[in-house]
Amino acid sequence: MACYVEDFEGRHARLLLDLDDIIASTINMHKTHHGRSIVDFVNFLFMFSKDKNLFNVSNALVYGVFIFLMCFHVAGSVKEICPAHFLCSNMLLWLFLLSYGQNMLWLTGALNYLWTGTAVLLFLIPFRKRLVNPDYSPPLIISILWLFSGILCGWSIENSAIGTLSLLVWYFALKRKRWERVTLFEITGTTGFLLGLFMLLSTGNGFFPGFLSLPGNFIKVIAQVISKDLILLTIIAVTFAELVCFRKKKIPVSAIFFLVVALGSIAAMVVPGFFRGRSTFITQVFLIMTAMSIFFELSKHIDKRFVVASYIVLVFAFLPSFVDGVNSIFSGYLFSAAREHYISQEKAKGILNISVKTPIPAIDSHSGLYGGIDVQTDSASSDIRHRLYYYTHNSAKATWYGLESLNGVLTTAIVSGMAREKEKMVFEPIKYYFGTVNSKDKNDLFMTVYENWE
Repeated sequence: MACYVEDFEGRHARLLLDLDDIIASTINMHKTHHGRSIVDFVNFLFMFSKDKNLFNVSNALVYGVFIFLMCFHVAGSVKEICPAHFLCSNMLLWLFLLSYGQNMLWLTGALNYLWTGTAVLLFLIPFRKRLVNPDYSPPLIISILWLFSGILCGWSIENSAIGTLSLLVWYFALKRKRWERVTLFEITGTTGFLLGLFMLLSTGNGFFPGFLSLPGNFIKVIAQVISKDLILLTIIAVTFAELVCFRKKKIPVSAIFFLVVALGSIAAMVVPGFFRGRSTFITQVFLIMTAMSIFFELSKHIDKRFVVASYIVLVFAFLPSFVDGVNSIFSGYLFSAAREHYISQEKAKGILNISVKTPIPAIDSHSGLYGGIDVQTDSASSDIRHRLYYYTHNSAKATWYGLESLNGVLTTAIVSGMAREKEKMVFEPIKYYFGTVNSKDKNDLFMTVYENWE
């Protein structure tokens, strides 16, 4: 919601009008909510533009860079990257991210997780290269610029930054053990990182729950990590056992590199006391990279038939999930566009108090709308939290569309997400649209979708 929030108590005053509003909103977020000011500033810029295509194109480019950086870190160099790295990265992220849609597709979620994750992977490049090649030293200009890369990494999000901090502690301890000299990029990068981390954690939101709650939080977080990432952890354990115990090979130092970040990010989650949803992103990314690093090392020492069989199993696990996920993503975009078309039609008639059908279907976690808060119904609800959601979210959306008020009308076919037997609500309008002879205007499709939204 592109709103300038004056008091941060849920009353959205107006849309962002200029750079001053963007800066003021960013400062308000830092004072009252969290210290992710760089993310918030970029978020407000995108919302100020009100151009979805600008974000979609930018986000696709960032995703491409993110995947490339994942592959680089696993392979160790650009020359060592192969198609299998790209395939495994994409499929494993799709299968194991708990909130793929919110992390990758939703504006605020993607900026907070995908974009900051890319900043972390970028920052770690020279550290990763020097880890395996003590003689490596980037050009002087890169070493100087790494101050700013460190700031971006440190001033990202809390668990990513703490995970990176854990890695830097381990990295410099290892350097001391090896008696290696410290180079310029390590000094500038670490200095920038610490500056960014200070800005991230200097917000006065009173988030720290106190030391007495930490032991209980620790137990909860560990239990949640095991329950939510059991398959991924099992893959890591099995491949590790095969490589080290049976093949008598050393664990790749890159796997330890990635695992330290994952464990550090888990430790950061002890403060809020939960490990769930989109906040698990950086942990799962580095666990996936750990698994990939061990597997690709193991693949050098085992029969290639087992490697091929592993790829086949991965593909067969991926395809059904991909079909369901893509259907849910498409459904969300289609129903969102249909409802926006209805709102624009009503607004064109001069109607500024509009009731719309809700919620938009999101039956799969790969949808950016999954788990989100849609237009609310019933402002007279006795549930205080529901009433708060009604006034804050509905008023924000009304402001966005230039309306006086926006109310939700609960559909009978969609309560917490579209029922699977109602999937024809997506495919039938498409058949209608492409079967139209006289007109192929996309507005025909949107009208049909909205009319059949029961």
